[in-house]
Amino acid sequence: RLGEHAISRLRNEPRIAGKVAEVRGRGLMLGIELKSAPEKIVEKGLARGIVINLTAQKVIRLAPPINITRADWDRGLDLLVEVIEQA
Repeated sequence: RLGEHAISRLRNEPRIAGKVAEVRGRGLMLGIELKSAPEKIVEKGLARGIVINLTAQKVIRLAPPINITRADWDRGLDLLVEVIEQA
């Protein structure tokens, strides 16, 4: 349910709609494909307190612990949206 929540939220977030090409995944292992390669997005995420992985030069991979709480997941998604918005 947390994965479905995140996918829906990221697909429908107006602040990043112009930057996101696709959101995909299964469970909590998610990929956010950006329309263009971002600059220093991993570093920007770390500066905001989230660990993200960039693959294929423009796909953000998320893989949080399976026991993450809804509140922590939502806080992480809030930060991720901010990082993508600023990228």
